[in-house]
Parts: sequence; structure tokens; C-alpha cells
Amino acid sequence: MRSFVFPRRMIVAIGTLCLLATLGNNSIAATTGVPQPQRAWKELVLVYLTDVKGEIEECGCKGHPRGGLARRATVLDGIWKKGKPVLQVDAGDLFGAHTQADREQTKFLCAELGALGLDAIGLGEQDLNYGLEFLREMMATHKLPFTNANVRNAATNELILPPYLVVERGGVRYGIVSVLDPRQRIDTLTDGGVRFSIADPLVALRELLPVVRREADSVVLLAHLGEKGTEALLKEMQGIDICVIGHTYRNIDSEQVLNDTAIFASAFEGRFLGRANLFVEEGAGRVMAIDVGITDLDERIEHDPETAARVEAFKKTRN
Repeated sequence: MRSFVFPRRMIVAIGTLCLLATLGNNSIAATTGVPQPQRAWKELVLVYLTDVKGEIEECGCKGHPRGGLARRATVLDGIWKKGKPVLQVDAGDLFGAHTQADREQTKFLCAELGALGLDAIGLGEQDLNYGLEFLREMMATHKLPFTNANVRNAATNELILPPYLVVERGGVRYGIVSVLDPRQRIDTLTDGGVRFSIADPLVALRELLPVVRREADSVVLLAHLGEKGTEALLKEMQGIDICVIGHTYRNIDSEQVLNDTAIFASAFEGRFLGRANLFVEEGAGRVMAIDVGITDLDERIEHDPETAARVEAFKKTRN
């Protein structure tokens, strides 16, 4: 087991905590300075993914097809049945490509996700593919909790989405914030629609985080910046406890911490589902222990029959 030592605290692999609890206070392991679970540490299961891009079925990957809503539903059901507090987030680019067919498939995807209980969805540039009115319609119809702190209506200078959300899980209030890379082009299918401006994420977060901290114990950032952009931001930004990377094509399958922020990522098109078991310090909101697991949504995962039936029914409407 590995541990990560930082000036403010020590983050450890959760398996180490279980071992220490078994060995007891008089053991050699218990005297190494690795913290044991405290009553003020609250459990959280963080479920995360990004860049679904409107996909509802398994990919056409030769020899190893992955993904699909039906497999995702099966895994989520198994997580919920364990009875632990769950925070489920998406780091953006949920919607499909610039075609009417993908628009209709995105409508179906949004209806399905409305039943899966996401707590926050960060904004990706692709989520405006069908215009702001369509995005807001999906939010209202299916209760999809999109959020973003740096994309504005260029004409009015107003933010197009709620700048942050606060969700309570297991006695801890999580303030969830999302930012989009200003280098990304927003291009919609709608003619004459709203034009957008994208502010510097660092400037936006420095202004917003003190507000979020007054309402939340722990700050969660959905960073639709890619890995390099996220790393650059976190090197300059203090006060973020948890970060899920968007606009990425790679899983982070082990504990990773930068500038006191625990970082997570799962790969694109819904082929994988990220899950991290965390211990979070009550009040302070800091992550004290991490156990990362990436679920490969391949043939080893059974399809949820009800979800699979709805997907098949939708596919017939396209023929």
C-alpha cells in the first residue's frame, strides 16, 4: 500500500487503514505516522465519468466492445445496494455530435440519466452542440444538474448555468464547481443562437471559491480542461479538495494528488466507470484516504434488462 504525505495532511490508501484497524494501536504499523480512521472522517463513494458524447450502447471496438447504458445501470445498482453515501458526477461533453440523429439520441440519453440520479454535470463544449435552449430543456425536463462557472452569454455577460451546486452526503456538504477550457470552440446546430464567452478558469475560480466555501465543507471541481490544463490550474489554485478531469481519454487508475487536491479521471464514451471510496474529514472537507477503482464496462458486466429493453426500443424508432 502507498501513502501520500503533504504539509496539511497525509492521504493514505484505504486498504492501509483497514490493516491498521486490524493490527491495533500497539502494532509497529500503527506507530509509523499513518493515520487511523477517525470518527470525524466520513465515507463517500465518488462515482465519475466524462466525455460520454451521446453514446448509449457499447462501442464497436474490435475484439473488446465496452460501454453502454445497460451495463452502467448494473454497476450503479451494485454500488447503491452497499448503502454508503454516493456522489455521482460527470465532467462534461455528455451530448452527441452535430447531427439531428445524434440530437435525438441525446434526448433519449438525457431521459435515462434523469433516472440515474446524477448530482452534478460539468459543462463541456459539446453540451452546447444543439444550442442553449436545448440544454436548458433537457435540464428542466429530466432534472439534469448542469453547472458551470466561466461560460457567459456574450451579449448579456450573464453566466448561462448555475455557477455551483451544493450536495450533502453523509453529513458533509460538497460544493461542486465546473469550468470549461477557453480554447474550446463552441459551435451549435442552431442558426442565430446565443454567442458565448469563456473566461479564464483560474480567475473565475478565485472569485467563486470563497462564496462556495461559505456554503460547503468540501470543494469538488469538474475540470473540463484535459489533463495538462487541469494540472496547470491546480498548481496555481488552492482550496480544491476533489477534482474530476473532463476532456480526457485516459483512466487514472491509482491514487493521485496534486497541490493537496485528489484527482480522478475515467475514459471516454462511457466505456469505463470511475469509482473512488473516500474518507473525508467532517467540517474541513479534506480527503484523508483514497481507494480508486475503474470498472471496465465490458462483457463481464451484465446488461440491466430494463435499461437494455428501452435502448432496443429506441433503436427501433430510428429505423
